[in-house]
Amino acid sequence: MENVEQIDSANGTEEAAFEMPRKANDVMLEAMGRRPQPALFDGFWQTGEVALMFGAAGIGKSLLAVQLAEALARGRPIDGFVMPRRQRRRVLYVDLNLSDVQFQRRYTTDGAKPKPYKFAERFYRGRPGVDEDLCSWVSKMVRVGGFEVVVIDDLSAVMRTDDGTFDSLRIMRAIKRLSHATGVSVLVLADSSESTRHDLSESDLRRSRVLCGVADSVFAIGRGGKRSLKLVQFRSQGAEIVWNSRNPVGCDIVRDDNGLLGLAFDERFQRKTGDERSRLIVRVVDLLDEGMTFREIGRKLGITKSRASRLADAWTPAMHEAVHGEGSVEGAEPEDDEYPDEPPELEDEEGWDEVADEGFIDVKPVNAEIPEPSPRKQLAGYGEFVPENVPFAAGLGRRSIYDLERGFDAAGREIFVESAEMSTGNPTVWYRVEDRTGTVIRSHRTAVAISHKRIGKSGWI
Repeated sequence: MENVEQIDSANGTEEAAFEMPRKANDVMLEAMGRRPQPALFDGFWQTGEVALMFGAAGIGKSLLAVQLAEALARGRPIDGFVMPRRQRRRVLYVDLNLSDVQFQRRYTTDGAKPKPYKFAERFYRGRPGVDEDLCSWVSKMVRVGGFEVVVIDDLSAVMRTDDGTFDSLRIMRAIKRLSHATGVSVLVLADSSESTRHDLSESDLRRSRVLCGVADSVFAIGRGGKRSLKLVQFRSQGAEIVWNSRNPVGCDIVRDDNGLLGLAFDERFQRKTGDERSRLIVRVVDLLDEGMTFREIGRKLGITKSRASRLADAWTPAMHEAVHGEGSVEGAEPEDDEYPDEPPELEDEEGWDEVADEGFIDVKPVNAEIPEPSPRKQLAGYGEFVPENVPFAAGLGRRSIYDLERGFDAAGREIFVESAEMSTGNPTVWYRVEDRTGTVIRSHRTAVAISHKRIGKSGWI
């Protein structure tokens, strides 16, 4: 009798702790109501995912990892890739390889007057203590420090054996659980063998290939192709695989004049100078010739002093001839997708602050209730395109209102501007989200009147 009572008591405790799983339809409805999350690095790495990047030792994994971390912390995408625009992340770079002095030397220009690169204020670098567990330390940093993005460079530093598969697998699984619990996005680097007998593949990881089954996305950097290096995409849970072995991203290691050492990508990812930007550059130089200062030029054209200085540095004689052949444009507006290529000089602290804060927003912590605005999402049939016939495949995708420039209407409500008048800057086509229903309204201003149209709740244009 006593045994029966104990069993009943145990069953009652178990029932009290039981929690019914959610219905699949409820999960679908809730997910559809969220704003689409941006790709952190095109199809290679999505928001809230654990990505694995592998390659031979010394091939340039760390350079690309720092380049990505800096771009995400600054809110400026790498040219040609689908990445967050004007949404700055709090990034933690876990450097398990370089000392502080080695890191400083790597990102300082050579010459008679060495100049260190100035990283974004939201770029943090650190490592756990000698006797501290890596996973526990990263978890504490994410939960207490509020980091949205973590880069771990690299797993070979924590292996306790030559093979190290068990240690790497334990870390990857712990990082995956942390990502699910907090929503943090993690990029993990791993060393692989370098073989010239075959093309780049997951088999280069040898026994560590089991890590690919834990990661949400897998890509690698290797040698070969039209450039000295190439990026190849192998797996992705959240995006179509476009940059496969038949369509890799070619790249070379270069150092910018500002001191940032990273990768320069092939011609598909080179910034094209548009007609509007060319006219703006020539207009800045013309005003300089008239004796105006950069600050005066900035006020006249509606741009910052530092940006006026960078535009003047981009001037070429051919550009001058082409623009003046058409006629210069008074007060030309910059292109919507124009972002500074490099930070201003270190001594120009005022200019740095102007550029750093101009038009950018901070992304809320990963545990915030309101999901973040998102750049465009890739097409569902993205992978069905033939890469050879799509030279700019990274630019394909549906466009969201959250890609557009933000502003406010006469009532003080937030709007997303698709187009505006060149002379006055007044919006001609813009979108607004109703607070009560979440419905997106498209407004179009003509010479006669303003028309309004409801386009749904998805935010896709």
